[in-house]
Amino acid sequence: MIRPKSRFERTLGARAARGGEDAMAYRAIATGRTLLAAAVCAALLAGCTNLTSGIDPSGRQIFADPAAGPLGGYHEVPGPESLWEGAELLLYPRETVAPVGTEVVLVAGVRGRDQFLITNQRIEWTISAGSVGHFVDLAWGTPLDYLVGDFTRPRIIDATRAVGSTSRKYLRLTRGNADPGDDVEVLRGQTWISVTSPQEGTTYVTAFSPDVFSWDLHKQTATVHWVDAQWQLPAPAINPAGTSHTLTTTVMKQSNQAPCVGWIVRYQIVGGPPAGFKPDGESAVEVATDSQGRATAEIFQGEPVAGTNVIQIQVIRPGQLAGGNGKRLIVGCGSTTKTWSAPGLAVQLSGPAEAAPGSTVRYQLEVSNPGDLPVEDVAASIPLPAGLEYVESSPAAQREAGALRWQLDTLSPGQTEAVGVTFRTRSPGTVEICAEATGSQGLTARHCLTTRVSLPQVEVEIFGPQQVTVGQKATFEIRITNHSAHPLGGVVIRDSFDPGLEHAELASPIERDLEPSLAPGEARSIGVEFRVTRSGELCHTVELRLGGQVLATARGCLTGIEPAEAPPTEPEPPAPGLPS
Repeated sequence: MIRPKSRFERTLGARAARGGEDAMAYRAIATGRTLLAAAVCAALLAGCTNLTSGIDPSGRQIFADPAAGPLGGYHEVPGPESLWEGAELLLYPRETVAPVGTEVVLVAGVRGRDQFLITNQRIEWTISAGSVGHFVDLAWGTPLDYLVGDFTRPRIIDATRAVGSTSRKYLRLTRGNADPGDDVEVLRGQTWISVTSPQEGTTYVTAFSPDVFSWDLHKQTATVHWVDAQWQLPAPAINPAGTSHTLTTTVMKQSNQAPCVGWIVRYQIVGGPPAGFKPDGESAVEVATDSQGRATAEIFQGEPVAGTNVIQIQVIRPGQLAGGNGKRLIVGCGSTTKTWSAPGLAVQLSGPAEAAPGSTVRYQLEVSNPGDLPVEDVAASIPLPAGLEYVESSPAAQREAGALRWQLDTLSPGQTEAVGVTFRTRSPGTVEICAEATGSQGLTARHCLTTRVSLPQVEVEIFGPQQVTVGQKATFEIRITNHSAHPLGGVVIRDSFDPGLEHAELASPIERDLEPSLAPGEARSIGVEFRVTRSGELCHTVELRLGGQVLATARGCLTGIEPAEAPPTEPEPPAPGLPS
């Protein structure tokens, strides 16, 4: 991370409202360095000055003195585990790129085996031989350090060596502006140091903690790549679709504005309509900067399509350049956009997937301009399909050579015009209906769909009396149920009845329309009344007809019976006469 040359620190102190904001908590450790120093002095006064080296000059092994026996040198029972066993040194950022002349802040800390940061831990900083750059500033100590047993005395020893100590307080390093997003946070249990370089190259900074016992965990190295460069990416551009456009990135030295020759600029299309870079149409290309520091690539479309391409750009320092150390290094990233302008024409036709013979069906035709330029002389048409009879449309259509035609004139970008068309189906079968649209610049569009015309699934039932006396009336209930998935309309009910059944108004057969249409799953009852004029079995047959097709039939019968005869009456005896 890059830090400005101003080196002011703002101590925020303990923040009660931080809650869980800190990535790691801390634990203040009261070190025992004072007691340790006293013990060492006591050992020296006691004559323990004949210390022998335990290091093999060859570096292959470490010598150890023989054990002193059970009562000295070691204990049979292990003592308590130290807090520093399992600790490790943390350092970030581990690798970064920075402009020459700026400062990079490195942050280090010691994390204990309990995953908490530890305060008052000595950190030794070193810039390796052969590196560029030097130390500038670090987290300085305070007189209070001595009161808590921290005798590290943070300081910069020389340009490539420094000593610091993990802090007991939270710090925020600012750039001196009002934007907190570019500040550097230093947690309790961490410390920081800054490094800079006036020339290109690489700085290797090693942080070492003598308080971490593990040789694998007590040091970390950060790498800072210093570059003397600045770049200007191509601006967003808008061009007609189907053309090409040149993208140019300029890379120059920041110190003297001289061109950076031989650097690499990578262009990659990461979104938008189909497009590619010349000559092969690939979606990514790498171009070396020329003597003017410019890297140019040409993007083009194989087919004119409106839309916007997002182009990701990377500025790369090749490893073979001075200061590159053989490593290819991405020093900058950015993006630009390329918008292709073009008019567009699209057609969408919608309508029922199923219909019954003789029913009316309505289709919706939508003509739109999905482009970003107007389309002129727009016209839409529907060839009259076999199996459908034209009824009406809105707006009204012009009938030309077996087709319906609408003149829509100019469509602005994003504009949509709608047309509604009504037809009547004929016989069962599959009907394909297509819509076409044409416009200026040779634009065309077409969309088709099919409608299956089939006889609906319908049921008719008759309920009525079983016997009726001749001369009396019989009332029947005709129940019609639509089992289809679409409404049932245009159906004619036809009732044919035998002599002996007399309708009050009409002779057999009688007909009526089923109105209104019967919804899917709906059942409807209709009554019919006859007068019985003769005895015997008398029947009537009900048919449901649609477009000349019989959908369903039902038959209902009754028995006409003669009325019972009245019993004969016996003559009354004559009244007794008077005696003569």
